[in-house]
Amino acid sequence: MNLFNPLKRKKTNMNDTTVPNDSSNDAKYNALSKKTQEHLKAGNLGLYRNDLFEMSEILRKEGRYDSQLQLLVTIFYIDMCGFSDLDTYQLAKQDCYKFLKPSPFIAPRIANNIRICAKRLSLSGEQLHNFFLQNLSESMVPVHIFTIEECYTALQLYLQDDEKKQSAKTFIDKKVKDFIRKK
Repeated sequence: MNLFNPLKRKKTNMNDTTVPNDSSNDAKYNALSKKTQEHLKAGNLGLYRNDLFEMSEILRKEGRYDSQLQLLVTIFYIDMCGFSDLDTYQLAKQDCYKFLKPSPFIAPRIANNIRICAKRLSLSGEQLHNFFLQNLSESMVPVHIFTIEECYTALQLYLQDDEKKQSAKTFIDKKVKDFIRKK
């Protein structure tokens, strides 16, 4: 499994007035980057995705929306895999998902931040779709309940009105049942 390796932090250009020059952000980002590696080695996807979220917030504050969006779609994809750690996944797999079932979810804040970030980057729906396809890989998560395409579909349903949010939940529930039945 080849999980996402966080972006290497680029040094802030001292002449760039659009990006705050804050060395404390660099220190925080670098510390979080180290934590992501520790959490990946331990197989803890939940803590890993939380680290990525904190990194995305630093990028947001700096106005680095392209990099922020890359982290946000990665978080979204991890959440949709349905397991917060590799040990639970292995146990669930051993018993054919009879007792431990995958629990994919759409975190409202992540979905909303993706929408806001895409808007800041002036991305059309098609461009955001292409961004998903170009920046995600099936090797990023241990289990594939959803294809990358289906993850994007779930996001699009969720970002519409409340009725469509329910459609996203129904879509997710059906995919989980289909996944378990096939195992």
